[in-house]
Amino acid sequence: MMGNNESFKTFLLKDNPNIIVNDCICHSAHLVAVAAAEKIPSNVEALLQNLYSYFSRSPKRQCVLEELQEYFKKSKLKILSPIKTRPL
Repeated sequence: MMGNNESFKTFLLKDNPNIIVNDCICHSAHLVAVAAAEKIPSNVEALLQNLYSYFSRSPKRQCVLEELQEYFKKSKLKILSPIKTRPL
């Protein structure tokens, strides 16, 4: 949409060269996140998904995790659900 050849931006600028076209910061951030996620090795991604599954299905395990965080004097953090972003 915002490329330099045959994009929505080029068609807008062709009709009115005086307009200012800004890229969408949210879309740009998403593209960066997708590119960064593709660099993570698959075994690391699988490990993170397995850790989430291990802790999310047991309140007892979650309590043990909280106790470990208290013991090591770390702030209590929750493990977020890993999701895949859709390819563009």
